[in-house]
Amino acid sequence: MWEPYWIYFLIGLVGVALLAVIAFMVRKAVTKQRIPVSRPTPLPVRAKLILPGNIEISLADGARSIGRKDLARVVSANELGYISQQHFEAGLANGQYYIEDLNSLNGTKLNGVEIKGQGKHTLKDGGQIAVAEVITLIFRIASSRR
Repeated sequence: MWEPYWIYFLIGLVGVALLAVIAFMVRKAVTKQRIPVSRPTPLPVRAKLILPGNIEISLADGARSIGRKDLARVVSANELGYISQQHFEAGLANGQYYIEDLNSLNGTKLNGVEIKGQGKHTLKDGGQIAVAEVITLIFRIASSRR
């Protein structure tokens, strides 16, 4: 006797298709339930260094070393050699902005006073930073008013 094997094959095929549809729906439901990962928000720029031509270097919370690469766009190639790769550090500590010369060869002046080898000095809005007597930067604190 000949049995209808094609019916068993058809039932199996329908079963596999049904399992595939269920798996797809479960996966889609799980994907919808995922909790989005929170992205860190960038720190607000509270202070900046103003270079000639009104070019700005942002200072976020923490410390940032400033050197030859940062000033290359506004200093001639000849004068750039007087600026150390990491010339000085500017940052925020204990709620106050500061500057510290990083043992540069040609020194850093804050408001006309040499600060090389003297540790951290408080920066105030409008402070003038002379880097190796080649370029002068202005320190600005951003206003909290909008």
